[in-house]
Amino acid sequence: MDVNSMPPRKVKLLPLAALQLLASVMLAISTRMGVLHIGFLCIAVASAMFAVQILASKNYWHFAVAAVSVCAAFLIGGLFPFFMSAFSIPAGIMLAAMLRKKSTKIGVSAALDILYIVLFVLLFLAAYLVQGNELSVGAVVTYFSETIDSIKETALSNIGPEMLEQIAKIYDVSVEEFLETLDVSVELFKLILPAILVSSMGVLAYLTASFFKLGTAIAGCELVLPDPKWRTLPSKMSAVVFAVAYIVFSFSTMFSSSFNVVMVVCISIVIILAPLMLLMGVKWLISSRNKTFILVLFVAGLFFMTMLAIMILAFFGAVEVFKLHDKIKKQQTPEN
Repeated sequence: MDVNSMPPRKVKLLPLAALQLLASVMLAISTRMGVLHIGFLCIAVASAMFAVQILASKNYWHFAVAAVSVCAAFLIGGLFPFFMSAFSIPAGIMLAAMLRKKSTKIGVSAALDILYIVLFVLLFLAAYLVQGNELSVGAVVTYFSETIDSIKETALSNIGPEMLEQIAKIYDVSVEEFLETLDVSVELFKLILPAILVSSMGVLAYLTASFFKLGTAIAGCELVLPDPKWRTLPSKMSAVVFAVAYIVFSFSTMFSSSFNVVMVVCISIVIILAPLMLLMGVKWLISSRNKTFILVLFVAGLFFMTMLAIMILAFFGAVEVFKLHDKIKKQQTPEN
């Protein structure tokens, strides 16, 4: 049978509308229960399903679905879930607009990363001002610093002196040395907090793009994708920047026990790019010929050297980026 004579697949948008509504309901429930990571996942689902409906629908019923979803989040959870659910509307519109321009998956994720950061910062500032706090950079920095210090003091008081001594023995240091190291780590955490925000929103953005691809499969409208695979392929530059930043940070920690501007900048870059490189490392692991042996080594490394194993996998991910770009270049280069 001729492919051109085959009838077009019927687009099924009702399952996407149901998923969008369910995601908003789950977002409200999880937020009330304090399970915020589930709520973030629901934002990605709702945004992706809304974007697919925008691209595949011939009418504007998807905006009614979005309104009902946001209202459901408000009725179940209140204002905070309402605003989080509402984030799916601008995110879905931006995602659909970029897909019309045939954007890459990395480009879409980067744009959504920026959008999510702006939306969550605005939500925080609104809650911050409602509490009667002063609006200035110094006041916001002080607010976060005092909040983190308060969490640390509460955690130490809950642990108690006896448990603290046992923890210090595990690291073969005195209690005083452990507390000094903890103070340094907390101060470093305060400095890299913006990088953690960017990285977290980047993961949320990538999940949104991935759920969008899944939504096109559910609805039977994969033609809205720029290409059938719409794969993830970071640039060579991002792999180079990640590798250099991690190497510089590692050497800096070897020669200095205190942190400086260079160390903070490098670890911030590593935190932002690590999830993407780790994803490429996982893909390399899956496609490796000796993946069973390598997988066993990696799992063993997770038990004994967790962070080192993760960073090694991320490095392999950076190497995989170079290999994929070289492979594409060879395929595009005509043979003489």
